[in-house]
Order: sequence, then structure tokens, then C-alpha cells
Amino acid sequence: MKKLLLVVTLGVAATALPAAEQKRYYVPLIHAQTGLEIIPGATPEDTQVIQTLWMGNISAFNSSNVTASITPTAVYGGFVFRPGSHSIGLEAGTGDQFVRWPYAGFAGPSIGPVGFAELMADTGMVVNAGVEKAQYCAGCPIPDRVDQAALVSQGRSAIPVFEELFPAGRSVICGEVNLGAPRQICGKPANQQYPRRVNVTLFNAGSAPATFKVEAIPLYTDPDPIFSQTVTVAAKDVIQLNDVPIPRIENGHMTVDFDVYVWIRIHCDQPFLAYASSIFEGGATGSMPFEVFTPRLAAETGP
Repeated sequence: MKKLLLVVTLGVAATALPAAEQKRYYVPLIHAQTGLEIIPGATPEDTQVIQTLWMGNISAFNSSNVTASITPTAVYGGFVFRPGSHSIGLEAGTGDQFVRWPYAGFAGPSIGPVGFAELMADTGMVVNAGVEKAQYCAGCPIPDRVDQAALVSQGRSAIPVFEELFPAGRSVICGEVNLGAPRQICGKPANQQYPRRVNVTLFNAGSAPATFKVEAIPLYTDPDPIFSQTVTVAAKDVIQLNDVPIPRIENGHMTVDFDVYVWIRIHCDQPFLAYASSIFEGGATGSMPFEVFTPRLAAETGP
């Protein structure tokens, strides 16, 4: 999907910072519906519609002593700009959450479920991002709310905020990633094996198609990958590899107690960004079923 440019007109205040003092950020965008339930009411007006989804959040805090702004300049992947100007100005010492579907945000999903936003922010602006599991409830009888709709948050995890692209021809490492415990029979309830679905998000920031290689490497003492997948991503596009089929084997180099671990190595021949995540369903009360793995740039001389 092509890069979409946003043209905005900004009023320049006396405390505004020059462009040279601004910083560029790249932030993941996420919007994926996973379920839809319709609960009939006594009348059509009483019907409730509950949509379950994963969605991204972006927030910012102005830690400086002057007014500062943050401006989205492009979106990539399965998202498009919403109409209007989207530059956000914050007074000194204040913050705001400016992406949380459906109430706020500069980008909406076109095909989704993943993308990236490119932002320019004044010095002192702290940028934060997360992925949230939520239910969007329409038709909920909320007192004093006209639209009768609400988001019910079911948990949130931080996701990486990138300050620069990874160079072409380099690799990044994510992990270690827990794949589950195939032989676990203990605990209460018993048999808490929790096989994880591992997802890998890939952003080709280059101007030509990119070749990505995604590899899984045992946790310790063995450098040979147990899984390798090569994919091509169009210029300025974002894709997600869902449920990457990494073998859950116990070969003496992957297991701690009953849990099986790997490192994820991602290589690309264009400037890029990438990160990994994992999820399992149906965990025991209090379990943590979602995890995001921030990538670290590998040595230039590595494999």
C-alpha cells in the first residue's frame, strides 16, 4: 500500500520549537476484530451488539516547559488518514491519548489489521503506544450517555515506539519467546500447556520490494534455526505473519522446565521495522495471555 501524505497548516505560537528540534517516530497501528455477538432485547432499541477486538493506542506527554506539538505525517499498511487536521498541541506538563478507536485517532483501518504511523514531535514530547484487547458495546444502557456505547478494556500491553528505521541488510532479534509447555500436566487447573500463537509484524520502509527472512533459533547452545520463512513485502507496506508455524519440540536446546523457548531473528534487505508478539486463549484466572517482544539490532557481523 502506498504512503499517504497528510498536509496540515499549523499556527506558530511564540513558544513553538523550530523544525530542527523535532524528532521522528514510527508507531504500530493495530485494529483486528476477533468476534461479534448480537444480544436481542425486548425491543429492537434494547438490542446490544458486542464487538471483540485488538486495537492500538497512542498517547503523548509533554515533559518540556513550553507548549509542544506532535503531528502525524504518514500512515502505512492497512490504514488511511481520517479527514481533518491532526496536529496535537500540549501545554507544558500535560498529556493526552490521541489514538483509541473509535473515539479518537488520525488513522482508521482500511483493510487492517496492522500498519505503522510516522510522527514528528517537538523536543520533550514522550510518545507511548500499546495494544489493547477490548469489547466495543453498542446499545448498552449507560445513564447520561446519548450514544449508548462504550469500550470495555480487557487488558493492555506496551508495544515498541521506534525512533529510527533499522538499516537495510541488517537483522534484529526478538525474544526469548515462550511457545508453551506441550507436556505440562501440573498446576491448578492441571494441563496448563498454553500453546502460543506467534505473530511477526513486518514493515518495509524502503522504496523497492523487500525480502524478509524470519527464523526461530533454540533458546540456548544451538545456533541452527529450527524454522525459517522468507516473504516479500511491497515498498512502504506492512504485513503480519499470523500463527508462525514454529515447531514446539523439546530437543535439549529449547526447554526450561516444561516451557519451550526460541529467539526470533528477522533479516531484511531494505530499511525496515519489525516486532513479534504471542497470544494464547483460555488461560487460568490471573494468567497473562499476551506478550510483545521489542526487537534489538543484531551485530553487523552476525549470521
